[in-house]
Parts: sequence; C-alpha cells; structure tokens
Amino acid sequence: MKTNNSRKRILRLALDYIQFQGNHIPYQIQFMALNRFLRKNNRRRKLSRHNLSFYTTTFRTAQSKHCSLVRDFLYKSDYMTPRMSILMDPKAYIYLTYQTFMLAFKLFKTSSSSSILDFSTTNVKVYYAGRLDFSGKNLSRNAIYKDSYRAFQHERAKYRGSRVLKLDIQNFFIGITRNRLREQVQEICTNKGIMLPDELTNILEFMNASDYSNLPQSQSSTATSVLSQIYLVQFTDFLEKIAKKDKLKIVRYVDDMYIKLPEHFSDSNVNSLIEQISSKLWAFGLNLNASKIQLFSVDKYNKSTDWNSKAPVSGINIPVPEYVDSKIESILLNDGQALLEYFKMVLDLYHCHGYDMQRYASLTQAAFSVANDNVNKIQNALIFGYTWKNRLSDSTKVKIDSMAPVIGFDPAKYVTFFLMIERNLRLSKNHITVNGVEKFISTEHLQLNDQPYTIRNGITDSHFFIQKRQFIDDSNQKILRVNKGYMQFIYHFVLPLSRLATKNNNV
Repeated sequence: MKTNNSRKRILRLALDYIQFQGNHIPYQIQFMALNRFLRKNNRRRKLSRHNLSFYTTTFRTAQSKHCSLVRDFLYKSDYMTPRMSILMDPKAYIYLTYQTFMLAFKLFKTSSSSSILDFSTTNVKVYYAGRLDFSGKNLSRNAIYKDSYRAFQHERAKYRGSRVLKLDIQNFFIGITRNRLREQVQEICTNKGIMLPDELTNILEFMNASDYSNLPQSQSSTATSVLSQIYLVQFTDFLEKIAKKDKLKIVRYVDDMYIKLPEHFSDSNVNSLIEQISSKLWAFGLNLNASKIQLFSVDKYNKSTDWNSKAPVSGINIPVPEYVDSKIESILLNDGQALLEYFKMVLDLYHCHGYDMQRYASLTQAAFSVANDNVNKIQNALIFGYTWKNRLSDSTKVKIDSMAPVIGFDPAKYVTFFLMIERNLRLSKNHITVNGVEKFISTEHLQLNDQPYTIRNGITDSHFFIQKRQFIDDSNQKILRVNKGYMQFIYHFVLPLSRLATKNNNV
C-alpha cells in the first residue's frame, strides 16, 4: 500500500509539473500536444488504475507503442546546424517524466530531509533547467527554467572582484548515451550501497524503443534536465575535490561553468585546471567547447555581472548585464535607426547572395555583440523584453515588416518577432494591417518549383504554425516530404480532431 501511495504521489507530481509548464509555455509544439492530451483525457487529477499501470510499471509493449523518433525543427546558435530536438507522444512524455522523478527520488531523497533535488556540493553550486521539489510546492518557481537560471546568475555575481574562468561542455546531451547513463547511475548506487532502481531500466528501454541513442533533448523537459544532472554527479564530485584543493568556487548551469580563481592562480595554473577538467570530461564521453573557453579579468567580469534586473526576458525578470540594456537602448535610439539599418543590410545580403550564413553572422555580430558576448542573449533581450513596442513608431514597425525576407536567416527568432510586430500594429490606435511574413513565405513557396524544400523552409513554416496555428498554402505537404514524423505529430496530437479530417489522408 505504501509503495502504491508513493507511485500516486510522484505521478501526480509529474503531471502537476507538466500541467504548469503547459500553461506557461503553450506556444511550444510539445506542450501544445500535452495540453490537448491533458484536457481531452482529464489526466491531471484522474489517477485511475489504468493510468497507474501505464505510467508507473515496467516498460513493456503498451508503452513501446507510443515510442518514436520525431525530430523538431530547430537550429543551433550558428543558424545552420539543425538541433537534435525531439518531440514525444504525450503518453511517452509523461511516462519518461514519472520514471525520472521516481529514479531521482530513490537515488537521492530517501535519506534526505530536504524536498528539493539539489546536486550542489560545498564548493560547487549546481543549477539545472527547473528545480525538482518532491513536496510539489511553489510550481511557479520550480517547474520552469527561469527561476533557477536567475538564481544561477545571482550566484555567479558573487564572484565579482575575482578573475573567473568560463567553460562550456560541447554537445552535452549527445554525449550522454544509454550505456554511459547506466554506468553513471550504477556508480551512484554502488557508492550509496543501494540496488539499481527498476526505473533506470525502464528509462533505458524507453530510449531504446524510441531509437534514442543518447539523452533526448525535448524542450523544457524537467525529466531530461534531471537525467543530465544525475549523469554529472560523479563529475561534480571531481570538481568538488579540485575546488577544495585549489580554493576554487564553481557554479554550473547545466553545461555552462564559471570558476572563481584565487589571487595566486597563474596562467599556468589556469591551463592546468582546464586540462584536468577536459581530461575528466573525456572519461565521461564529453568534451569542452574550446571556442567558448573564456578567462575574465576582474574588471571584465564585474561588467558582465553588472545586472539590470529591470530588463524582462520572455516576460519574466532575469538579470542581464547593464551593458546589454545599454546596447538595446542604442539599437532603439532615434526610432530604431540602428535596427532598421541592420535589417536593411541583411535584406541586401539576401538579395545579393541568398542565405549566406557566414556574412549574416558577421553582420549580426557587428550589430549586436558587446565585448564578444553572446549575440543571441542580446537579440532575445531585445525581442522578448518588449521595449521596442513603445520605442518604435508605427511607421518604423511597418518598415521592418516590409523586410520580411530577413526572417529566413534565423526563422525561429524572426518569424516570432515579425509576427509580434504585425500583431502590435493591428492592436495600435491606427489599427494597421500588414502581412509581410505570410506574403514572404507564400512567395518562397511559389519560387521553390522543383527546388528541394530545405530544413530552413521547414523551420520557417513550422514557427509560423506555432504562432498562428495554421499552415500557409501547402506548406504542410512540403514539410511532410522532409519530416514526415513532424507532420504526423501535428496531425495526431496538436490539431483538433475536427480539423484532422481535412488533412492529408496518407499521414
């Protein structure tokens, strides 16, 4: 009876996390599907015997029927490399979430008085996307990544006044294979003197049935986030040992690390430290991203943590450096003159060279980067900080919308931004109607003719669908040819059944 109560409690916790995330990020394809599934099946509170049997028991044929490898349309930050992001059948998503929560509970909470799953040690503070609280309290803080990321930013701000080394793990999730995950969990169990939990076997069988050779990257998945940090427990212990020996302080958010260096540390000491960490990661099947290694001087690090806490990102206050806010201010100055000039240059690049991503990256770096900081950080703060709504005139917004062909360079970002501008114009006192995005995408489709439909086209069309809940022309049929699984997912889990009948019968 006690075991059954624990299963019910953890399953309810998993469903509560998913429900809360779905309410706060409903624009993601994965949560569109989950929200519809939960509404349709009343799964949040109805913990029937069938639900308990499906989600909490050994992986078997019933679960395998819901496993598949469906790739989402996303690029990495280089604007060219497709990201290995996965979409899951809602029942499979819930199954993985429950099994992961129960695995974490058995590994870490049976002997702990705290309800929070914290992977930190004395000298190494660890944050991950979200925060698993087994008490189920305060989901607004724990279920989404922004609060933990904000805490991470405040923690690393404590390193002000010191030199700081920044490191990044390359292709983090790809490096976590099924076998390596089993090895690391087995090591944890051996050290704790406990049996290997059945939930790990269920998770590995789930990954195998879904054809995941490595840890699935599903957007905003607390399960994936927790599993990745379980994988790094032994690595965190290693960091704790060298931190204690060399008097270091370390903070990590998922795969990004900041290391506070003592005054006596020479450049030789720094290079030795990098070599030690690199070698240990290699033993875990991981590597440092050499291009992102950065040694901050005291002054430079102070500037990078001079937060402007008033700058909202995606509607929630996340600390950003003051210079980011200053950069946005300069971009929006004089009715967005610098922003207009940037889009004009990108538009000229498109007309002259098409999607030349190397030239685009150079233009974007020059327009947005400050002290070689992450361009995406500044662009996202600009777009989702919403300052532009009041700083740009309607005429400037119309001019920007007329340059819609630029969205192809970074469709995940700019389709959203341009549609936000169009929505803002419609709601303005002048009630201006523009449709630059739809017109451009329709024109692109007409010009394709016999040209292949690319991933870039797919990302553009899929993000238009995410924002508008509709496809343009026959874009659904074009996506079908390049990513059949994606369209099957949309038809089966996202679109209402009444609209499903009007779609392609071959799906």
